[in-house]
Amino acid sequence: MRKKIIIGLVIAALIAGGGFFIAYQKSHFKVSNESLGQSPASFTKNYEKIAAQLPEAQNLEKNFSILWYSDFDGNRVVGLSPDGKIVWEQNMDTPPIPPQSYNVHTEYVTLAPNGNLIVADGDGMMVQEIDRTTHELLWQYGKRSIQGATEGLIHQPDKSFKINDHEVLINDGNNRRVIIVDQNTNQIVWQYGHTLQMSSSTGYLLGNTSARPINETKQIIITDTLENKIMIIDRATKQILWEYKKPDAKWLQHVFPTSEGTFILEDRQKNEVFEINLEGKILWTLGKLTDGSTLKYPTDTIALPNGDILIAESGRYRIIEVVPKTGELVKTWNVSGFVTTVAIDYQTPPNNGNEIIAGKSFVFVGPRQNIPSGAPNDYGFWSFAVPVSGVLSRSGQPTIADFKWLKEHSWKSIVNLRVDGERDEVGDDTKIEGFNNLGFNYLALPMADGSPPTNEQAEKFLEFMTNPANQPSHVHCRGGYGRTGVMVALYRYSVQGWSWLKAAEESVLFEGGISDSQKNWLERWAQNHDPGSFAK
Repeated sequence: MRKKIIIGLVIAALIAGGGFFIAYQKSHFKVSNESLGQSPASFTKNYEKIAAQLPEAQNLEKNFSILWYSDFDGNRVVGLSPDGKIVWEQNMDTPPIPPQSYNVHTEYVTLAPNGNLIVADGDGMMVQEIDRTTHELLWQYGKRSIQGATEGLIHQPDKSFKINDHEVLINDGNNRRVIIVDQNTNQIVWQYGHTLQMSSSTGYLLGNTSARPINETKQIIITDTLENKIMIIDRATKQILWEYKKPDAKWLQHVFPTSEGTFILEDRQKNEVFEINLEGKILWTLGKLTDGSTLKYPTDTIALPNGDILIAESGRYRIIEVVPKTGELVKTWNVSGFVTTVAIDYQTPPNNGNEIIAGKSFVFVGPRQNIPSGAPNDYGFWSFAVPVSGVLSRSGQPTIADFKWLKEHSWKSIVNLRVDGERDEVGDDTKIEGFNNLGFNYLALPMADGSPPTNEQAEKFLEFMTNPANQPSHVHCRGGYGRTGVMVALYRYSVQGWSWLKAAEESVLFEGGISDSQKNWLERWAQNHDPGSFAK
């Protein structure tokens, strides 16, 4: 049975350092008065400003839009919708990642301010920025499977954070340092800890396993697992502003600073998660759930605006939402693979599924828009998505109102895959009243429902889609699933260099995806054409 924390405390004035110390039976913390004030209360006020800068605390909407996680076993990064559907996925050992940058094990993922993904491969000795829209590798620090401490090399990185438009914070664990790297030069511009030197002395690190920025990167929170402590370091002075120790901890690693000025940590080897305040008091400890189960190897936590917490419960291959003080299990996302970190995106989905924000990638099934009264259930502009920002969007059959919306938002061309007269409907967009007045570049590639394109149609499509004069282009069939899906997969393979199988699997997001005949055609196409061979 877990021992209760004795709440009583002893306050002792510190002569050296101008700080004060509060000791508990199980924990302690220390604050420097010089930078942040004369009491925990004044530090709390300052910390409220700090916490407000955290990406997870910026938006107070109750529901997030995407739940991201890193899959150690599957070597991939995955984005889930709140209802558990995969809306983004990249295997980190497949194109468009270059072979020399293939991950060994994808361990950590965070969101950059620009919406891209920062991926850290501890075993592979690399930190990377991945373009959220194209999945391409934009930047890398470290060389695959080469451990080192000289410029350009790291050893066992943890969760890394892009802190502005050109700097990335990296916990370089086995080199006993935390560094900030300038992406423009790949030079280290800031460091805490002495490279390859383990020590408990001030300015050194004994066993740092995690670091994250707060207060617009003016401070850095560092976890030193071998000392069972976390501390806040001032970036400018490298002074320790605050620290907390938990002597009975077994393996502290990731820290989540909440907007209330508290910290949530996981102790993975004790199978528990807990919250502390700035006085070092443990507010709650969660190890057992109300369904009778106990936590099994929690590896990351996030506080939600509704008061619940998300836990990456790696030992059970799942992510869970829990009421922390009661252990009530609110929601479960069962995932395939060993989930090591989680991140959440509060980016507001497009209005009515029809708004495009520059630089953002949306793959989602939006609500039906402008559907004629009495139309069949599978009709309309609702399977709308933007797989390639600025180049390619897709949907089911648009109405004239939808075409007008596309024109108003600067689409240049339309690709229609329908056969005119299918299901006794108008399948030729040029016969829709008002369409020709919109001035789209127009390509018709009639394909029977469920059928693949001919090779000639495929070549025409790729030539049309890679012409900047036609970008962005909107591709549609009737329902937005099969024919549209196979042509998007064709683009993924032939232009972006995806594997044909990965491109085919993406289509499953849309009502089950492409047909067997379309998938077989795509495989044959891949046997005769190299990936990326139509890129310009």
